[in-house]
Amino acid sequence: MVILNIFFSSVLLFIGLVTVFKIKGELRNSVLHAHIVVMSLSTISSLVFGCLIGVTLGEHMVLSTIIAILIGVAVGCTFGNIINSFAVISGMTEGVMGAGMGAMTGVMLNPMPMKTEALFAVNFVYFIFVFINITLLYRDKKILKNRAIAPENGHLENKKTINLKI
Repeated sequence: MVILNIFFSSVLLFIGLVTVFKIKGELRNSVLHAHIVVMSLSTISSLVFGCLIGVTLGEHMVLSTIIAILIGVAVGCTFGNIINSFAVISGMTEGVMGAGMGAMTGVMLNPMPMKTEALFAVNFVYFIFVFINITLLYRDKKILKNRAIAPENGHLENKKTINLKI
């Protein structure tokens, strides 16, 4: 059953990567949106994989943490590399944090008699989280298209300006 959970988590991770890759142009226009997307997807992905590895390896807390952190860094790097170097740093940091918490949670779940059901609950929450992220990204896609970085000051400004007469 753990293998089924790992497969399901991998599919959700792939869907998240494809979604971020599809709208990377819009995300590059807004540093704040890109940072939040990379941070949230890296954290939850590494948390879930850390939890699965912690349950799989059982009593070996250090080994499960090391493996989970390596996977978390890889996931964060992959998400961040789609956007920019700032997002890579953010993704790696959030990947380490989520992986450490996930491995600890997975090791604590191991002695539970209903650990399979707990893993399915973790994956259900992961599915809901990825679904909400993707839904919000496509909803905000129009907003992100209308944003640009002003080269003279580096601040985000709207392309369309409204002149108000007072």
